[in-house]
Parts: sequence; structure tokens; C-alpha cells
Amino acid sequence: MKVIIKEAYPVMRIGLKRLITNYCPCQIISCADVSQTIEAIGESRQQIDLLVFGMHMDEVADMKRVLATAKPQVQRNDIRVLVISDMCESVYAPLCISAGAKGFISPHEPVEVVLAAIKAILLGGMFVNRLLARHPVMQQIVNKGELNVFDLFSCREQEIAEYLLKNTSLQDVGEKLNLSYTTVATYRDRILKKANVKQISHLSKLIGHRHES
Repeated sequence: MKVIIKEAYPVMRIGLKRLITNYCPCQIISCADVSQTIEAIGESRQQIDLLVFGMHMDEVADMKRVLATAKPQVQRNDIRVLVISDMCESVYAPLCISAGAKGFISPHEPVEVVLAAIKAILLGGMFVNRLLARHPVMQQIVNKGELNVFDLFSCREQEIAEYLLKNTSLQDVGEKLNLSYTTVATYRDRILKKANVKQISHLSKLIGHRHES
């Protein structure tokens, strides 16, 4: 078995390497950044079974680039990717899974959870936390193979969301649609709940990925 660990922090690289080798002795290549990871994939002459992708900033596009680079190198299936990230899970887990990752966990999870995620992915499954796995956003990705949060909204919610994504104030949205401020605020809260995010900026990130694909 061959595993690549892409992680900027040396302590985490060492910890992940020990965890994986204790679970299953294998060849492990440690990389500090995306460029080293792409180089390691390009130089590999054997099947890469797992890529552990440490992400501490928005690197979803970089992860997609790594997957695209890996495609010619992979003999059986697409490379399996586990993202370990301290980025907002409700936003970046759906983004990473829809971009091709098989799992997403926080670096603050217990060792047992990290190992469970690795095992699940190596066995061909997926892994996110239980609450997220049950949410309609993640179920949409699993069932439809794509992320389109707008499909979860009613027609009126979509209309209001479009205004909110343009940074239109609640007062102005109400005036444009002949609704009270309270009604618009209620719609906003409902929209955020359905998208499983707490801020309009997070919703914007989920929506914006479609234009970056």
C-alpha cells in the first residue's frame, strides 16, 4: 500500500505517518505543500491508495488540481482523498466531497476517529461526521453526485437568497418584495438552516463553487 500525506505542519505529518503505519505497514511519502504532492504523484510508479490532504486555508481548487494530476497515474480507481482540515466543516466538507474527496474530518478529532476515517476510505467508503452525514446538503452530494444548495430552497427562498448574496440589506429586500423586515429575517434564517451554515458569506462560498468548477 502507498500513501501520500500532504500537510504543512511537520508535527502533524509525523503523527499521521505513525498512525497509518501502526494500522497498516506501508510506503508513505510526506509532502509539505501542493507542489511537492503533485511531484510525488508524477514520480510514483505504483498505485496510490490514499492521499491525506491537510488543508488550513481554502485549497479546494488545489485539491482538484492534484486529483486531475493523479488521474493518469491511477490504474484502478480515482485516488482516495481524506481531507483533514480546521476550516469550517459545514462549508468545506461539502465543497471537498463534491470536488472528489472521500472524507473530511477535523484535526481536533480523537485518534480513533482519524483511524476510522482512514479505514472507511481505504475500504471504498466515505467519511464525514454523523450530523453532517445526515444533513440534506451532504445527502444531495451522495445521491446526486453534485452540490447545488439552491435546490434545497423554495422559490421564494431562492429569490431572497439571490438578494442576500448580493449583500442587499434585509430592509431593502423587504421593500423590493413587499415583505416586512421580520419576514425577510425569518426567510434568511430558514435559508441558512437549510444550507447548514451560519453566515451569508458561507452560503456564498457553497454557491460560488459552481462557477469555479
